[in-house]
Amino acid sequence: MNSAVRPFSTISFVNPRYLRMRFLSLLVILLFLLPARTSAAGKGDTAQLLDRARAVLVVEEEHGSTLVAKSPSLELPIASLTKLLTALVFLETHPIWEREITVKLTDIVGPGKKVLLAGDRVTLVNLFTLMLVRSDNTAATAIGRESGMSKDEFVAAMNRKAESMGLAHTAVVEPTGLDGKNRSTALDLVRLSNVAFQNPYIAAALERPSFTLTFLKKAVHGSRKLVKKRIASTNLLLGETFKGLRVGLGKTGTSDEAGYSYVLRAQTLEGRPRFVLAVFLATPSQRDRFALAADVLSFAALQMDYLQRDQTTPSTVVKSVAAD
Repeated sequence: MNSAVRPFSTISFVNPRYLRMRFLSLLVILLFLLPARTSAAGKGDTAQLLDRARAVLVVEEEHGSTLVAKSPSLELPIASLTKLLTALVFLETHPIWEREITVKLTDIVGPGKKVLLAGDRVTLVNLFTLMLVRSDNTAATAIGRESGMSKDEFVAAMNRKAESMGLAHTAVVEPTGLDGKNRSTALDLVRLSNVAFQNPYIAAALERPSFTLTFLKKAVHGSRKLVKKRIASTNLLLGETFKGLRVGLGKTGTSDEAGYSYVLRAQTLEGRPRFVLAVFLATPSQRDRFALAADVLSFAALQMDYLQRDQTTPSTVVKSVAAD
């Protein structure tokens, strides 16, 4: 499978259809945002805006200043946000990225159409990137299995990792996020994403709007066929800018129990680069997830301007939008 093996830094994500894909993504974003923004403008109050999520936390990264908060300590199911912790633990095994693995039937979990099927062969770098870009559950299960640990050992390592990071209200029972017992808080997830997003391997995957997955598909009579598929990111706001804040990284999580959740890192485009980390938990729909993030980032950008001028936390403003 030499032709399918790619170093981590050279996985292709530019293709002739990229511009068309980007245009369609922008169109989808507009369809999500325009109705929700009209509604938010009618309310005219950020506290009411936050009603679209059960928990929200936006933090200025450098000083740790809270810009927006709602129920940051409320424990909730986190769905595929779990995969950030899965990725961190897997990276501690020092994987050989070019190593090929065979997908097993027991790796195939969760609802929806499957990209990889039992018998397919894929490199670890492609598997890891698929897990994060598409939030693929089969990839996450296979990643845990290929760690050299049993499932119970891998989950125990995930919980130890959470504990070592000071995530006192985070616990998981499996690596995909399918189980509603995987729980955390917005405050813990800000801390988790702060570490995960600064990891070069995780960042390299999550900053891609798409990538080309290369693998060997098992044929009917045992032979294998080289397959290349374009995989689009689940992060529809990736690369979008709101009041001078550009979304550079993000991870989505979706399940019946967790609703539609989202963590992201955004950067200012003018002056000295500054970053914010944002967490949105249990929004009711895909549209609400991204519309709320867009509106809150616009609000947070104004807060960051206040911070830059005053060099203090705008506590009076934060108090008006906080709920716990």
